Amino acid sequence: MYKTANNPPRGQKNFYGAKSSFLLPSKVAAVSRWRIAFSKKTFPVRLLTTKAIIILLIPAILFSHHVYTEDGMIEETLETLGYALLFIAALGRVWAAAYISGKKGRDLVVDGPYSLVRHPLYMFSALGFIGTGLALGSLTVAAFLLVVFFASHYPAMIYEERFLAQKFGQAAITYFGGTARLWPSFHFQSGPDVQTINIRVFTRAVLDAALIGLIFPATGALEWLHLHKVIPVLFHIY
Repeated sequence: MYKTANNPPRGQKNFYGAKSSFLLPSKVAAVSRWRIAFSKKTFPVRLLTTKAIIILLIPAILFSHHVYTEDGMIEETLETLGYALLFIAALGRVWAAAYISGKKGRDLVVDGPYSLVRHPLYMFSALGFIGTGLALGSLTVAAFLLVVFFASHYPAMIYEERFLAQKFGQAAITYFGGTARLWPSFHFQSGPDVQTINIRVFTRAVLDAALIGLIFPATGALEWLHLHKVIPVLFHIY
């Protein structure tokens, strides 16, 4: 029986959660290459689908308002929590980008935020999705945006993990075994004091994080427009 990084002893589960089988190493590699190629081809479709769903959600957000009392405890709590999550999301994405810029797909990054979770950029993006809904004072919007996030980003996580496992082998498998996809651990490794980063990639990440900051005034402006009946409220949501 052959043992490879993707083929543990029969009856055990690999890090994808699938039971192993008696596949030859060449067959395992061929299946991995097919899965990676398939995932890569479907990326544009997933991104376009996500953008389409968000665009369709915009009218619902524009013409809806939460059911909670204005300036009441529930509204203030949701909005404050939403703003806090947006702030953490923006700073977190910049922090993660400082470690991964110019290294994605080239090196196995396991330090800094990557020592806490496998996909810190996606984790902080998830917080941004949730924070947007809460900043609007709506648990419904927050939940819907979280579903959109997982529908669009979870396949990308699987693809990236398969790619790293194929390229780095046992080193990647060991890293995956000690680090969750999105739920952070408390095992932090700062790594070397000096890091080499790609300035162009890092700058783009900073600009993306800055766009998250625009959600703050946007949600405030929308609430003002609703309260002053500039934009009519057609229905209320929780």
